[in-house]
Amino acid sequence: SEEIFDIALPRTEHTLGTGGYRDFDVQSDHTLSIEQDLERRDFTINALALNITTEELVDTTGGLDDMQNKTIRAIGEPEKRFAEDYSRLLRALRFAIKTGFTIETETYKSLKTMITHLGDTHPETGDRLVPYEVIAREFLSSLEANPLALMDLWDESGALKQTIPELLRMQGCEHPPKWHSEGDVWVHTRLAFEKLATPEFALAFPEDVSIDLLLAILFHDLGKPYTQQTPERDGTDRIRFNEHDIRGAKLFADIADRLRFAASEKHTVDVEGITWMIQHHMLLVHGDIAGMKNTTIERYFFSRHPGDTLLKLFWVDAAATIPEDGHNTHENFRAMQKRIAEIVPKNQDTLPPPLIDGHEVMEVLGITKGKKVGEALEHIRELQLEGKLKTKEEAIKLIQEQGRK
Repeated sequence: SEEIFDIALPRTEHTLGTGGYRDFDVQSDHTLSIEQDLERRDFTINALALNITTEELVDTTGGLDDMQNKTIRAIGEPEKRFAEDYSRLLRALRFAIKTGFTIETETYKSLKTMITHLGDTHPETGDRLVPYEVIAREFLSSLEANPLALMDLWDESGALKQTIPELLRMQGCEHPPKWHSEGDVWVHTRLAFEKLATPEFALAFPEDVSIDLLLAILFHDLGKPYTQQTPERDGTDRIRFNEHDIRGAKLFADIADRLRFAASEKHTVDVEGITWMIQHHMLLVHGDIAGMKNTTIERYFFSRHPGDTLLKLFWVDAAATIPEDGHNTHENFRAMQKRIAEIVPKNQDTLPPPLIDGHEVMEVLGITKGKKVGEALEHIRELQLEGKLKTKEEAIKLIQEQGRK
């Protein structure tokens, strides 16, 4: 099989002193020694080279020891390395999150001190020194690698405060203990990610976890701190979060727009779909599952929206909701699963195509497009999903009969 090699000529990089992501004067120099080339890098574990002729390892910065000790250490003075390119602050966090390594004490101390520079702008152009696209790339890569570690390390380091401070409002936002004895909204969200990693979830959903699901879980209750009402402050009967799903969806859409999630080159993020999931993540709690129309179920779980991912969000949200008696339940989830199974033909994983379309309805009834056409289509589809209509001929006959009434 063919192997692909990325060839980089030895080069020197001189920072222009702004801390900007691309503010370097780069000069290739074929006479530069490998030792000099490696020492311009950011972290010791990223400064290892193999002599392909002698197969000797070149390690001038102690990277091998740090790798064996599971340590992420800046080369030289951490402040200097980070000041050269502030995006290295998030790069260090990503390395720690993906590898499980610990950031060396002085490196981490400098990182926490300098994290405020993530919002700096160029003194002349006013452009961000660390573009939102770079922040999004590091954030999404870290989230994908380990959601729990991202929540903890981005919080502890101050990265969330500088990039997505909205998430921090979940901390200390208390739930009504009768339904959420697990803790505040932040704790509930962490628990949802813990449940995502359980064998039970893998058994229910054997396919891979998507970045869309991870984002939906992280942001699904973001609206709660913004809508919380309490008996003491607002005179409510208990702590309430009215329309937190709607508010959270709007907040996520704004954050996704700010961080350019949809423009990510490395990750395909369905911002519209995630926003829709957050907006509807309370469907099983607020909806009448038994009385829900088949066409409504079709709209939620078989339309262009990510219905399968919404089901996964329902599952982890329910699993992370621990009532006062300690017995959380997936009763609503199983009820919806049963309803879905009832309308999907045996040995199939999707719904049959509609028996008739709008043009055919208009032709049969001799009318132009309008409300009556939509009502006829939904009625026919509802009966089809119930198994009461099986052919186009039956559908046309029913429309003709109703048209004569």
